[in-house]
Amino acid sequence: EECSQAEVLVGELNAELDREKAGLIQLTDQLDEGKGDLVDLLGELARARNDQLSMRKRLEDFGRRQSRQESEYRELKEKHDHLQPQIESLEKKKSAIEGELEKLSVEVNSLKQQQHKLEQDREGYTETITALESTYHQQQSQLKILLEMEDSYAWFNDAVRELMNARDEKKLHCNIRGAVAEMLEVDVSHRQAVEAVLGGRLQALVVDSVSDARTALQHLKRTKTGRNYFVPLSVTNEAPELKADGEGPVPLARLVRPRPGYESVINHLLSQVLFCSDLEQALSWWQLHPNAYILVTAEGDLIAQDGTLWGGSQEQQISILEKQEERKDLEAEITASEERLKKERDKSRKVDEQLAQIVSRLQSIQENQQILRDQLLEQEKKHYRSQAEHQGIIERLAVLELEKDHDEEEVSQLQTELSQSERELEALEERKKEAEEDLAEAQHQRQEQENIVDSLQEKATAQQVSVGALVEKKEAARSSHQRLEEYAAEGDRRDQQLLEEKKNCQHQIHQLTEEQQQTQERLEQAHKQLLEREERLRVEEDHWREFEGKQQNFESRRLQLIKQDKEQEREIQSRHQELTELNLKIQYLVHQIQEHYHLDLTVEDLPASEEEVVDLEKSEARLQRLRDRVARIGEVNLTAIEEYEEQQQRHDFLTAQRDDLVQSLEGLKKAISRINRTTRKRFLQTLEAVNRKLAEVFPLLFNGGSGHLRLMTDHDPLEAGVEILVHPPGKKLTSMSLLSGGEKALAAAALLFSLYMIKPSPFCILDEVDAPLDDANIDRFIEVLKRISQDSQIIMVTHNKRTMEISDVLLGVTMEEPGISKIISVNFQGIPETHG
Repeated sequence: EECSQAEVLVGELNAELDREKAGLIQLTDQLDEGKGDLVDLLGELARARNDQLSMRKRLEDFGRRQSRQESEYRELKEKHDHLQPQIESLEKKKSAIEGELEKLSVEVNSLKQQQHKLEQDREGYTETITALESTYHQQQSQLKILLEMEDSYAWFNDAVRELMNARDEKKLHCNIRGAVAEMLEVDVSHRQAVEAVLGGRLQALVVDSVSDARTALQHLKRTKTGRNYFVPLSVTNEAPELKADGEGPVPLARLVRPRPGYESVINHLLSQVLFCSDLEQALSWWQLHPNAYILVTAEGDLIAQDGTLWGGSQEQQISILEKQEERKDLEAEITASEERLKKERDKSRKVDEQLAQIVSRLQSIQENQQILRDQLLEQEKKHYRSQAEHQGIIERLAVLELEKDHDEEEVSQLQTELSQSERELEALEERKKEAEEDLAEAQHQRQEQENIVDSLQEKATAQQVSVGALVEKKEAARSSHQRLEEYAAEGDRRDQQLLEEKKNCQHQIHQLTEEQQQTQERLEQAHKQLLEREERLRVEEDHWREFEGKQQNFESRRLQLIKQDKEQEREIQSRHQELTELNLKIQYLVHQIQEHYHLDLTVEDLPASEEEVVDLEKSEARLQRLRDRVARIGEVNLTAIEEYEEQQQRHDFLTAQRDDLVQSLEGLKKAISRINRTTRKRFLQTLEAVNRKLAEVFPLLFNGGSGHLRLMTDHDPLEAGVEILVHPPGKKLTSMSLLSGGEKALAAAALLFSLYMIKPSPFCILDEVDAPLDDANIDRFIEVLKRISQDSQIIMVTHNKRTMEISDVLLGVTMEEPGISKIISVNFQGIPETHG
C-alpha cells in the first residue's frame, strides 16, 4: 500500500509536474508572444514617431516654402507695381512716336504733292525751254543767213554786189561808204513811201567824191555788170528844212532816221518830199502848191513836181528796207527770246532748287521716319517684353496664390494628421507600458512557475527515492515471502493468493516499474528538455539582447535612413514640384509660342515625361533660352507665318524674275552696246559712202558745185542730227533750207539718188520727182536717170514730156467716156530713133 501510495503520489507528482511544466511552457509562450507584441509595439511606436517627425519636417518645409513664397510674392508684387508705370510710359512713348510718324507721313504726302506739282512745272518749263531754244536757234540761223546775205548784198543788184566785192577784195581803188538803204532806218508805216520816192536810189552807193563815183562807173563798164546810182558826199549840201502848214503833209526826211554822219545824204535825197496821209490829201496839196514838192502817200502813191502820178498795187519783189526791217525785227525777237529763255531757265532753275530742297527734305524725313520706326519697333519690343513680364508676374502671382492655398490645406491636413499621430503615439506608449507590465508579470509568473517546477521536481525526486526504498522493502518482503514459503506450510490458497498477489504485485510492479521508467525517462527527457530550453532560452535571451542591441542600432540606422529617405523624398518632391512648375511654364510658353508664332517646340525642347531625370540648371538655362527666343521674336503678329510664307513665295518669285530681268538687262545692254557699236560704225561708213556718192551726183544735177552731209554735233553720231550743206555754183556754201524750190528739189534728188546708188535695188519707183524742175534742170535729171537705169528698172509717174521721151514703155490713163477710164500703153523698144 505504501508502495502503491508512493507510486500514486509519484504519479500525482509527475502529473502535477507535467501540468506545471505545461504551464511553464504556456507562460514561456505567453512571454515570447508578449515580447513579440512589445517588439511590434516598439516598431509601431518608432513608425509613429518617424511619421510624426516627418510631419514636423514637412511642416517646417511648408513654413520655409511659405516664407519663400511670401518673399517671392512681395518681390513679384514690387515688380508688378514697378512695371505698371513703366508699361504706361512705354505706351505714351509709343503713342508719341506714332504721332510723330503720322505728322511726318502727312508732311511727306504734302511734299510729294509739291514735288509732283513742281515736276509737272519743270516738265512744262522744259518743254517751253526746248521750244524756245528751238525757236531761238531757228531765229539765230535766220539772222545769220540775213546777215550773211546783207554782207553779201544779196538783196542788191549785180552792180552793187560787184562793186562791194571789188572793194572788199581791194580790186577797186575808191572810197565807197555803202548803200543808201544802209544809211537810214524807216518805220513800217513809212517804208512804202520811202521806197516809192527813192526807188532804185535805195541801192545807190555813197562815195566820197565825184572821182570815186567815176572810178566805180568805169569798173562797172569794164566788168559789164550793170548800172547803178552813186551819191558823192562832196555834192550833198545841207538842204533847207521844209515847213508844213497846220495839219498838212509832213517832210519825209523827218520820218526817217539816218545813220550818224549821213544826215546830209538823206536830207539831200528827200529834201523836196512831203509825206501825205492819203492820195486825196496829196492831190489837194499839189493843187495848192503846184510844181513845188514831191508828194507821197503811205501806200506808195507819188505825185512828182511836174504833176506826174505814179502808183498802183505793190510789186512782188524783194524790198531792201523790208529785209532790213525783217532783220531788225528778228534781232528784237532774238533779244526777246533770250530774255524769255533766261526767265524760263531761271524759273526752271528755281524749280530744280525747290525740287532739290524737297528731295533733301524727303530724304531727311525718310531717315527720321526710319529712325522713328526703329524707335517704335524698339518701344514695341520693350512694351511686349514688359507686357509679357507683367503677364508672367500676374500668372506667377496666381500660381503662388494657388500654391499658398494648397500649402495651407496641406499644412492644415498635416497638423490634423500630426495631432492624430500624437494621440496614436500616446496610445502606443500606453500599450507599450501595459505590454511591458504584462511582460514583467509574465516573467514573474514564469519565474514562480519555474520555482514550482523545481519544487515539484525535488518532490518527485524525493518520492522516487521513497519508491526506491519501497522497492527495496518490496524486495525484502519478497525475501521474507520466500522465507515464509520455506517456513510456512500453510495452505496453498494463501500461497496461491500470495502467488496471485505476487503476480498482481509483480504485474503492478512491472507496470509501475515501466511507468516509473517511463516517468523517469519522461522526467529526464523533460528535465533535459527543460535544461535545453533554459539553455536555449538563455541563448535566445542573449541573442535577443544582442538582437535588441543590433535592433536598436538598426532602428537608429533605420531612423537615419528614414530621415535621409524623407529628406531625399522631400527633395525629390521639391524637384518634382519645381519640375512640374517648369513643365507648366514651358507648356504655357510653348502654347503661347505655338498659338502666336505657330512654332512646334515640344519635340525639340520638352522632356519626355515627368519621371525623366532633369537637371534644374539645364532646365533654367533652357527656360532662359526660350525666353530670349521669345523676346527676340518681337511684336506678336498672329498671321506672321501665313504672311511670311506668302511673302517668301512672292520674294522667291520676284527674286527669280529679278534675276531673269537682270540677266536679260545685261544681255540687252550687251546687245545694245554691240548694236550701237555696229550701228555707229555702219552709220559712219554709210555717211562717208553717201558723201562720196553725193560728191558725184550733186555736180551732175547742179552742173557744178558741191554738197555733203555733216553731223550737227561730234558727241555721239547716233544722237546727232544730220545737216545737208550745199554749195551751188556761183553761190556761197549754205544750208538746204535757204535754197529755192527747184534747188531744194534737185538737192533732195541728189541725196536720194546718192543713197539709192550705194545699194541699188531691182526696181526704183519715182512719183513726179521732176515736177518742180525747169527744162535745163530736167536734162541733167534725165542724165542721172539714165545712169541709174543701167542697174535698175525705173518706174516713174511724170507729166513732163522730156522725161517721157527717155522711157522704154509708156502707160497712160485716159477717159474717152465720162466715168470710164482706159489704160493706153506704148512700147518704144525696137523703134529706131529719128532725127527731124
